Amino acid sequence: MISIVTITYNNHSELITTLASVDSVADTENVVINGGTCEETKEFLKSFKGNSISEPDDGIADAFNKGIKLSKGEYIVFLNSGDELLDPTYYRHAQEYFKGNPEVSFIYSDVVIAHPTFGHMHYKPKNLKGISSMPFSHQTLIMKKEIFENVGNFNVNYRFCMDFELLLRAIISGSKGYYYPHATTIMDGGGVSAKQRFNVQIEEYKALKKHGLLGFFQSLSLVYRFLKYMVKNVLLRTGFFKLVNWYLKYKYKDRVITPKK
Repeated sequence: MISIVTITYNNHSELITTLASVDSVADTENVVINGGTCEETKEFLKSFKGNSISEPDDGIADAFNKGIKLSKGEYIVFLNSGDELLDPTYYRHAQEYFKGNPEVSFIYSDVVIAHPTFGHMHYKPKNLKGISSMPFSHQTLIMKKEIFENVGNFNVNYRFCMDFELLLRAIISGSKGYYYPHATTIMDGGGVSAKQRFNVQIEEYKALKKHGLLGFFQSLSLVYRFLKYMVKNVLLRTGFFKLVNWYLKYKYKDRVITPKK
């Protein structure tokens, strides 16, 4: 069974959208971690058929860890409120693959990002070798629960890159992944990490350095992405908003899609 952990914070309508997208998927359980004060969400969870907690948390990593503790499945996926499962067959395929390939500890796939400016965009994962940032969307990631038993839960000292730091620990421990070459999930492009790009890069640097993986190419990638971030922000702050949008629209034109549900 797959445990679908959904964390939510004062966004009731997005929570309902996320839960509706997995409602018909067999052999799964829903776990909702509500850290907000929204009365509508609290009222909804009173009659919720899955497992849930409504209490303050110490950030995303802490909420994820509460979800791990509540989950009963052999596998876990973290689908935040506002995100949607696009391919209802993905979880079944993943369980079948795990059973036939016991050496694999996690499975990931393509993601569709609902960009607030450019619409739905299709992203493929990066290569796991020599990674300097999260190579795929954690919303597509299905992990064996035993990974957490082997390497520990999410590190609450990371506010944005807790998924990246955990993946580094898993890879270092010998965990192997499998890439499912299809877009399976729609991710909300206006999430916390999307609004905190600079802080994300700082935490990526700390995670790589902590685990002894800050090599030449990783450092070069971090510097390159930091410079892009700075140039983009300077342009936006000096009135070149249309120029930045034109560049991004041109750069990502091949990724824009019309998602099918």
